[in-house]
Amino acid sequence: MAAPDEGTENNGSNGRVTLAVVGAKLDMLTDKVSDVYDMWKADHDKLTTICTKFEDIDTLKKAILGEVVGIIIAAALAIYALTGN
Repeated sequence: MAAPDEGTENNGSNGRVTLAVVGAKLDMLTDKVSDVYDMWKADHDKLTTICTKFEDIDTLKKAILGEVVGIIIAAALAIYALTGN
């Protein structure tokens, strides 16, 4: 979506709306960081377990993505070889 041209009839309210949205997002981020900090203070082992699970999921995601890319490349090379180009 393109930004409105200058001189629109909204008297510059787009800037205020943008600041309000950014402020709301920053508040949400602050709340999340506060929750994680509280969890860390209350139960450090639980937070470590959760972080380890996220790392395991990320590693698995990267491995699967690598396999899919490898299969696509192998299939493309096989088609190229079969067409005789």
